Amino acid sequence: MENEALKYLGIYPEHIEMADGICEAVCRKYGIDSDEEVWEYVKQDFEETVYDGEQLSNLIIYYIFRNLKSALMESGKLGEVDIDWYVNGHDTHFYIDGEEIA
Repeated sequence: MENEALKYLGIYPEHIEMADGICEAVCRKYGIDSDEEVWEYVKQDFEETVYDGEQLSNLIIYYIFRNLKSALMESGKLGEVDIDWYVNGHDTHFYIDGEEIA
């Protein structure tokens, strides 16, 4: 199943997987350790230019929930105190009036 949220954000997992496969094949061919000589620096680049080291998935979820809260408040249907969330990978939750929304 295609993930429309990721595609909306311009993230195409299949393209990233393809690039990963190319990277790993080149590293094998030339005896480079991708974990130490490539991926460590990819992570460092992301931390310096895109986000502060938090898991990228958690960061995307945070912005989804933050903007969902804003939309609900702007609609006048809910107030700020009625909405809360917790983001931690698979252990992520969104609450309205203290009730978890699944």
